Amino acid sequence: MRKTIFALCLVAVLFGACRLFWPEAYTVNVPLRGTFLGAEPAPEDELAVRLRVPPGFEVRLFADGIRDARMLRVTSAGDLLVSSPIRNTVYLVRSRDVKPLVENLDSPTGIELVDGWLYVGEAKRVSRIRFDA
Repeated sequence: MRKTIFALCLVAVLFGACRLFWPEAYTVNVPLRGTFLGAEPAPEDELAVRLRVPPGFEVRLFADGIRDARMLRVTSAGDLLVSSPIRNTVYLVRSRDVKPLVENLDSPTGIELVDGWLYVGEAKRVSRIRFDA
Protein backbone atom coordinates (compact mmCIF):
# COMPACT_ATOMS: atom_id res chain seq x y z
CA MET A 1 0.00 0.00 0.00
CA ARG A 2 2.84 2.39 0.83
CA LYS A 3 4.48 1.72 -2.54
CA THR A 4 1.25 2.61 -4.32
CA ILE A 5 0.86 5.86 -2.41
CA PHE A 6 4.52 6.70 -3.04
CA ALA A 7 4.12 5.98 -6.78
CA LEU A 8 1.01 8.19 -6.99
CA CYS A 9 2.77 11.02 -5.17
CA LEU A 10 5.78 10.68 -7.45
CA VAL A 11 3.57 10.85 -10.54
CA ALA A 12 1.82 13.95 -9.15
CA VAL A 13 5.16 15.66 -8.44
CA LEU A 14 6.54 14.79 -11.88
CA PHE A 15 3.35 16.02 -13.55
CA GLY A 16 3.55 19.28 -11.60
CA ALA A 17 7.23 19.70 -12.50
CA CYS A 18 6.45 19.18 -16.18
CA ARG A 19 3.71 21.80 -15.98
CA LEU A 20 6.15 24.28 -14.40
CA PHE A 21 9.27 23.70 -16.47
CA TRP A 22 8.06 22.36 -19.84
CA PRO A 23 8.15 25.11 -22.53
CA GLU A 24 4.67 26.03 -23.71
CA ALA A 25 5.81 25.68 -27.32
CA TYR A 26 5.97 21.90 -26.79
CA THR A 27 2.63 21.60 -25.01
CA VAL A 28 -0.10 19.59 -26.71
CA ASN A 29 -3.72 20.16 -25.77
CA VAL A 30 -5.49 16.81 -26.10
CA PRO A 31 -9.17 16.26 -25.27
CA LEU A 32 -8.71 13.10 -23.16
CA ARG A 33 -12.39 12.22 -22.80
CA GLY A 34 -12.99 12.41 -26.54
CA THR A 35 -9.76 10.58 -27.33
CA PHE A 36 -10.55 7.54 -25.18
CA LEU A 37 -14.36 7.46 -25.11
CA GLY A 38 -15.36 9.09 -28.38
CA ALA A 39 -16.65 12.63 -28.55
CA GLU A 40 -20.11 13.90 -29.29
CA PRO A 41 -20.23 16.69 -31.88
CA ALA A 42 -20.82 20.15 -30.49
CA PRO A 43 -24.18 21.80 -31.20
CA GLU A 44 -24.14 23.95 -34.34
CA ASP A 45 -24.67 27.20 -32.41
CA GLU A 46 -21.63 26.38 -30.26
CA LEU A 47 -19.55 25.64 -33.36
CA ALA A 48 -20.28 29.13 -34.65
CA VAL A 49 -18.83 30.58 -31.43
CA ARG A 50 -15.80 28.27 -31.14
CA LEU A 51 -14.69 28.16 -34.77
CA ARG A 52 -13.83 31.19 -36.86
CA VAL A 53 -13.62 30.88 -40.63
CA PRO A 54 -12.88 33.44 -43.37
CA PRO A 55 -15.79 35.36 -44.89
CA GLY A 56 -17.68 33.24 -47.43
CA PHE A 57 -17.01 29.97 -45.58
CA GLU A 58 -19.18 28.19 -43.04
CA VAL A 59 -18.88 25.33 -40.54
CA ARG A 60 -21.76 22.89 -40.12
CA LEU A 61 -22.43 19.23 -39.44
CA PHE A 62 -21.90 17.19 -42.60
CA ALA A 63 -22.79 13.68 -41.41
CA ASP A 64 -23.80 12.07 -38.14
CA GLY A 65 -23.30 8.67 -36.53
CA ILE A 66 -19.51 8.23 -36.25
CA ARG A 67 -18.61 9.21 -32.68
CA ASP A 68 -14.91 8.45 -32.78
CA ALA A 69 -13.90 9.61 -36.25
CA ARG A 70 -10.10 9.56 -36.47
CA MET A 71 -8.97 10.08 -40.07
CA LEU A 72 -10.76 11.47 -43.12
CA ARG A 73 -9.98 10.92 -46.81
CA VAL A 74 -11.89 12.20 -49.83
CA THR A 75 -12.23 9.73 -52.72
CA SER A 76 -11.94 10.63 -56.41
CA ALA A 77 -15.76 10.37 -56.61
CA GLY A 78 -16.14 13.00 -53.87
CA ASP A 79 -17.18 10.56 -51.14
CA LEU A 80 -15.62 10.61 -47.70
CA LEU A 81 -13.83 7.72 -45.97
CA VAL A 82 -13.72 7.87 -42.17
CA SER A 83 -11.76 5.56 -39.86
CA SER A 84 -13.31 4.66 -36.51
CA PRO A 85 -10.84 2.96 -34.12
CA ILE A 86 -13.34 2.22 -31.33
CA ARG A 87 -15.86 0.63 -33.70
CA ASN A 88 -13.10 -1.14 -35.73
CA THR A 89 -14.62 0.11 -38.96
CA VAL A 90 -13.91 2.32 -41.96
CA TYR A 91 -17.07 4.14 -43.06
CA LEU A 92 -18.09 5.49 -46.45
CA VAL A 93 -20.01 8.78 -46.33
CA ARG A 94 -21.88 9.45 -49.57
CA SER A 95 -24.40 12.29 -49.78
CA ARG A 96 -24.41 12.46 -45.96
CA ASP A 97 -25.42 8.77 -45.79
CA VAL A 98 -23.04 6.82 -43.50
CA LYS A 99 -22.41 3.14 -44.33
CA PRO A 100 -19.74 0.73 -43.02
CA LEU A 101 -17.24 0.02 -45.80
CA VAL A 102 -14.80 -2.33 -44.02
CA GLU A 103 -15.56 -3.89 -40.63
CA ASN A 104 -13.81 -6.14 -38.08
CA LEU A 105 -10.51 -4.25 -38.28
CA ASP A 106 -8.03 -3.86 -35.42
CA SER A 107 -8.36 -0.20 -34.31
CA PRO A 108 -8.07 1.43 -37.75
CA THR A 109 -6.55 4.89 -37.56
CA GLY A 110 -4.74 5.90 -40.73
CA ILE A 111 -6.32 5.50 -44.15
CA GLU A 112 -4.87 6.28 -47.56
CA LEU A 113 -5.94 5.75 -51.18
CA VAL A 114 -3.20 4.88 -53.71
CA ASP A 115 -3.66 3.51 -57.25
CA GLY A 116 -6.99 1.78 -56.63
CA TRP A 117 -6.07 0.42 -53.20
CA LEU A 118 -7.28 1.45 -49.76
CA TYR A 119 -4.51 1.15 -47.17
CA VAL A 120 -5.70 0.96 -43.55
CA GLY A 121 -3.28 1.43 -40.67
CA GLU A 122 -4.43 -0.87 -37.89
CA ALA A 123 -2.99 -1.49 -34.41
CA LYS A 124 -0.59 -4.26 -35.50
CA ARG A 125 -0.63 -4.23 -39.30
CA VAL A 126 -1.41 -2.31 -42.47
CA SER A 127 -4.20 -3.81 -44.58
CA ARG A 128 -4.54 -3.32 -48.34
CA ILE A 129 -8.04 -3.54 -49.82
CA ARG A 130 -9.01 -3.12 -53.49
CA PHE A 131 -11.00 0.12 -53.77
CA ASP A 132 -13.16 1.33 -56.66
CA ALA A 133 -14.54 4.81 -56.09
